[in-house]
Amino acid sequence: MIPMPARPWPIWLVAWLVLLSFPLVNLVYWPEATRSGNVVPEAAQGSLLLVGSLFFAPFVMMPVMFFATYFAVEDYDPGGGLLVWRTDRPVRTIVVTLLCGVPALWIALALIDGFPLGQPWFEWLWVPFDLLCIAWLLLVRAAAINRRPDAVEPDIFA
Repeated sequence: MIPMPARPWPIWLVAWLVLLSFPLVNLVYWPEATRSGNVVPEAAQGSLLLVGSLFFAPFVMMPVMFFATYFAVEDYDPGGGLLVWRTDRPVRTIVVTLLCGVPALWIALALIDGFPLGQPWFEWLWVPFDLLCIAWLLLVRAAAINRRPDAVEPDIFA
């Protein structure tokens, strides 16, 4: 069993690393992809994707990640492991697994399937970002499932 951190700050750290690394990776990736010919320069897709990704991080990713991380660590209990399954909280476990565990599995399978062996160097920039996303999703999943039972919650998560 992979233990959870004793305090919630590592979960917040991983969340901020995901948020900060997304625009940084895009700042390097899209100009290099355009320059290498992987993106059609006539359509200006590289610059559109770069600008779009720079707005996506602060205006879409940040509120979603902040809410999910805050909800998960609000009544943090480091008692369980990273891949915990609570039979005493089946609805919460299933809902949180569908919201966080399934996307983590999907990113991991996409990373394995599209591993950039033999690709240009800039394709490798997405590997650490994907690993950070997987780590954040699994940490949030485990923290949300292991919240202290004395917390006031809606009945659906009981």
